[in-house]
Amino acid sequence: MQRSRARIIEASIDLIVEDGAHALTVDAIAERSGVAKSTLYRHWRSIDALVLDVFRAAVPPTVEPDPSASFDDALHQMVATVAESLADPRYLRLVPDLLALRSQYPELGELADRDRAQKEANLAAILAAGAAEGRVPADLDVRTVASVLLGPMTSCALFGETERIEAVGAFAVERFIDSYR
Repeated sequence: MQRSRARIIEASIDLIVEDGAHALTVDAIAERSGVAKSTLYRHWRSIDALVLDVFRAAVPPTVEPDPSASFDDALHQMVATVAESLADPRYLRLVPDLLALRSQYPELGELADRDRAQKEANLAAILAAGAAEGRVPADLDVRTVASVLLGPMTSCALFGETERIEAVGAFAVERFIDSYR
């Protein structure tokens, strides 16, 4: 039962990666996964429910910052984790569909918003630790800092420069840290 569910999810992700979310049809998923349509409907009551689970499965988990890490290390680790996600060609290919389908599937918007909120909460914790260490001001706006640190990597991802994402992220972190020395 779990194996067929996993095959359906994986086949659905492959279809989105190759042809976009519009390629998700019951027939295409059944053919790609090798699972009968009746099995698909045993797991999901509708294609819409499947789409939600596909994106839930595809969004990389948010990694909590290591509370014992220094401010510099924690910031580097967080940005490196985001860089790894952005450099994953499968995930990167899903992002435009995730954003485009937000209006059709409010739950996808909630999924994207939760992911962003988790990342911002992690960054806020890292910045609070940095403020406690006297490394950065306590009143930094988390969304602004997230844009400064993650924006350059996102730009690389959007322009197909995935091989540069990690280095650009590390550079952004170093410039950010240096700006408060």
